[in-house]
Amino acid sequence: MARGKTLNSSTPRQALAGFLLLAALAAPGPAAIKKMFLSSVSGTSKLSTWPEAQAQGGLDAGDAICRTLAQNASLPNFSLYRAWLSTTSEDAYCRVAGFSGKLAANCGQATLPEAGPWQLVNGAPFARSLAELTGDLAVLHPPIVTESGATFWGATYVHTGTSADGTTFANGNCSGWVALSGSERVGGLYNTGVSWTSSANLTCGGFFARLYCFEPGAGDPLPEFERPGALVFATSASGQGNLGAWVDAGPATGIAAGDAICRARALSAGLPSPQSFVAWLSDDGVDAIDRVTTNGPFKRLDGVEISASRAGLVDPGLGQYALDTTVSVDENATYLGVKVWTGSTTLGERAIENCANWTSALALDDARPGYMEEIRGFWTTSNSVVTCDVPRHLYCFSNVITIFWDGFESGDRTRWSASVP
Repeated sequence: MARGKTLNSSTPRQALAGFLLLAALAAPGPAAIKKMFLSSVSGTSKLSTWPEAQAQGGLDAGDAICRTLAQNASLPNFSLYRAWLSTTSEDAYCRVAGFSGKLAANCGQATLPEAGPWQLVNGAPFARSLAELTGDLAVLHPPIVTESGATFWGATYVHTGTSADGTTFANGNCSGWVALSGSERVGGLYNTGVSWTSSANLTCGGFFARLYCFEPGAGDPLPEFERPGALVFATSASGQGNLGAWVDAGPATGIAAGDAICRARALSAGLPSPQSFVAWLSDDGVDAIDRVTTNGPFKRLDGVEISASRAGLVDPGLGQYALDTTVSVDENATYLGVKVWTGSTTLGERAIENCANWTSALALDDARPGYMEEIRGFWTTSNSVVTCDVPRHLYCFSNVITIFWDGFESGDRTRWSASVP
């Protein structure tokens, strides 16, 4: 009998098991996308008084609050979360990068560290990088989602003590978050520009506010969030309430001049279907909402959805939640944060004030503006009017759904490869 190795019946199963093990080890793990959330609880500037602070004080209390909430919500890496807070010795930038110290000293590193991107807990994109978050003010969605994934609606302030660049706001941190006196810098929840972190100065201890909580360090890229939709932008150009006097208006006047301005801006930026754009404006004869004829969805030039439908653009209650994110990107994909001419209410209907149907630039006339950093009804109607002699921008809505747009028409070839794969 020939002698040799005998294979038993278990060998194929063992080989298969070994193959599967090797395959599993070689396969990439689940995406490590960093998360951030708004705390579901609130308290005073003396953070040690919060039940979730775990008997800690100052910045340690802020971190303990975030970690307690993250653990309660069963978030991965719950023990690593840090609060977006600054003191005289610590900048929020460095803290959410996973380090300590001051931005001016590279957070104690040889070179300035980077971090992010981040998603909100519900999966919506928040920021593509820490540098962009603190430089271009590119907050993709306002941070109004708590650790459980629920959208919060209520009081607007957040403890931050932090300027737009991620550094300490001078004399704005309640003595390192241990005092109920002094002054603090707060962020505004429903904003995507500077105000998300640096909105107002308030007296320490005089109110309850929440915290922003970040999973620190660098993570995987954001998943694709680009979807078909009608493009919306704010004009890079601005002008007085007599729209016919704007350079892009040509011979048009009144609300027709607003449309001409939008179309000229879209054409200059190489946007698709430039003649489909209309200005979000109301006058005595037409409401802004009726000028938008497509049902959406609507999206900014950075691909972030503003609203899933036409109905979602308006809201029946002044200051109530309306948009998914702000109309704060211009036709060149630059982030802005200023007021715009609208002449419209929260319902997108005509307000009384409209610069004499958009033909007046007089200080004696006025109009109802919108605020492009807001997602609430304020995006289209402010609490106060402005005079028609002060330059403002316009919102521009396309009435065509764009399925695919690569930016090639404007000379931006960044989405094109240099060679065939």
